[in-house]
Amino acid sequence: MGMVAGIGFFALRALLALVPRVALYHPTKKYAAAASLALAFGYMLLSGATVSSRRAFVMIGLGLLAVLVDRVNVSARGVAVAAAAILLMTPESATGPSFQMSFAAVAALIACYEAMRPRLAQWHTHAGPGRRVALYVFGITLTTVVTTLATMPFTIFYFNRFPIYSIVANAIAVPITGFWVMPCAILSCLLMPLHLEALALRPMSDGIAAIAAVARWVTSWPDAVVTVPSMASGSLMLLALGGLWLCIWQRRWRWLGLLPMAAGYLAIAFERPPDLMIWSDGRTVAVRAPDGSYLPSTRKAERTASETARRLGASVGEPWPEQGAAADGALRCDGEACLYRAQGQVVALVRDGGVLAEECGTADLVVSPFASHRVCHGARVIDRIDAWQKGGTAIWLDPGRIRVETVRAWQGARPWVPARGFSTGAEAQ
Repeated sequence: MGMVAGIGFFALRALLALVPRVALYHPTKKYAAAASLALAFGYMLLSGATVSSRRAFVMIGLGLLAVLVDRVNVSARGVAVAAAAILLMTPESATGPSFQMSFAAVAALIACYEAMRPRLAQWHTHAGPGRRVALYVFGITLTTVVTTLATMPFTIFYFNRFPIYSIVANAIAVPITGFWVMPCAILSCLLMPLHLEALALRPMSDGIAAIAAVARWVTSWPDAVVTVPSMASGSLMLLALGGLWLCIWQRRWRWLGLLPMAAGYLAIAFERPPDLMIWSDGRTVAVRAPDGSYLPSTRKAERTASETARRLGASVGEPWPEQGAAADGALRCDGEACLYRAQGQVVALVRDGGVLAEECGTADLVVSPFASHRVCHGARVIDRIDAWQKGGTAIWLDPGRIRVETVRAWQGARPWVPARGFSTGAEAQ
């Protein structure tokens, strides 16, 4: 959005400057700002009017409006106005990664460049051609580092992935976008009335292909992307509040925001993944092996388990054996049931309903794909009916205690959550 509006603004102002009478007697700067505002609005519609493009349009629009009324635009206010405008139109967007990551990145960039503005201005004032190129590369690198650090908590929370070499990729891809792709995109729009847009679209396509080639090249490097466990919502709130504190204040006490951020990252180290996971069908189950991987109940359940395991930063091992032991002896199976032992607790994973009564008398917890509460009286039971009513279930085993959390409990009793029987919430025994 900034490239489109910037290229349009400076190109139109340069064209108007070629006409002496217009340049001398008319406010060409304001004419260029008004035209760039319309151009940015069209680009926002063309790009799908996503949260990030709407945020960019509001902020750039404020800057262009400031030019029209001879005022100086304050970028931090632009972020606040953009956030308020988007939330008034689509308040639900606040819960999505697009809104959170977009505003986190922009707020961090504004705070960083406001703090460095005097020094950067001094560098540019006395810089020659070579030093200006070096400052441009430095700006791309600094921007990438700041945005990566600002969006890292949301990247971990939503996607469990962290790109290691994004600085290198952006240092190559951003100039291609700014000097190749976007000028061709604007030129193609200008040529459309003459049906000559193909003259610009072909080189634009080559530029996009070059960016994709850079992405493939960088991601092919060893350990280019690290998979990490998803953090808890409390950790994300600590990181967001700490980052907001850093961005808002300009005095030395702004650095106090690092304390909640450090606490948020430290909390990730104390997150313990569940020992068992049960899906809402009641038949798909996975148990945690001593090496941290999850073993699915069947080969068909392997793909289902891999999605959840990725969120936990874990891998998926081999399915349960028909006969024998797995997970270093923690899981032992026969044709009728499997026994899983961890933290002094015994969990019976029933395969055949005929052994329910026997397993209920020996296990601390029984997981069954059959309706089992009427048969089992001596042990705690999670059966097919529980899975249907409460959704997916995560289980932590501790000495003398079994903790259970369900999807239904996480959703809470809200009007938009469909009722599927009774829900007991997070339980402990």
